[in-house]
Amino acid sequence: MELTLIIEALLFSANGALSDKAMAEAIRLVVKESGDETINELAEVSPEQVHEAVEILLTTYRDQGRAFTLTERASGWRLCALPEFADWSRALFPSSKPSRLSPPALETLAIIAYRQPVTKGSMESVRGVSVDGVLQTLMDRNLVRIAGRADLPGRPLLYETTDLFFEHFGIRSVDDLPNSAELRQVALPEADKAETKDHPNEVQLHMVAIDDASLTSPRNKDDFPDAGNTPMKSRQESDR
Repeated sequence: MELTLIIEALLFSANGALSDKAMAEAIRLVVKESGDETINELAEVSPEQVHEAVEILLTTYRDQGRAFTLTERASGWRLCALPEFADWSRALFPSSKPSRLSPPALETLAIIAYRQPVTKGSMESVRGVSVDGVLQTLMDRNLVRIAGRADLPGRPLLYETTDLFFEHFGIRSVDDLPNSAELRQVALPEADKAETKDHPNEVQLHMVAIDDASLTSPRNKDDFPDAGNTPMKSRQESDR
């Protein structure tokens, strides 16, 4: 049995993304438990071999002009419809209306994305206003989570983005964000020296002026699913 076909079946059956390592482990487990000598050649399949097979599938889908492809997310690979077929897929779920984030929430999300893990005080220093409300909104939408505590007086909480954030924007890590290396080197202002909202400092101008060219997504970047009610089901079905 061809490795590419096995991987295609795994990805089609999965309820989310699969990493090269996870697929290799699943294949080795089946070989071990089956006792079928015809598939013994897959007993030592490696993540590297799985990755090569995935690349073959990508080329095959492209050459055949299929309506779907494989996309690599932070947690692995998944089958997704091509962006030009998004409207057709979305028509299957007319009652699923995406909720939108406010500009302040998007600004706060951008700060967290580029400077994670980051404290609430640092976010407020950049924005010049309290972020309590928007931070809770981002956590409720499962876009931001608590990453631990900072080694600072009072041990403030640290915040970082979730896998859902990376999946929504179609990136694998922070390094894939536009101008990531440059913006992560910009020094954040201290909380007691933060500028007011009416007089933004240089960091504000760099960090919160995130427009359509900054975060690329196959979807409208203002549209986020309500992770608290319907986490991923509709998107998983439409992506397949």
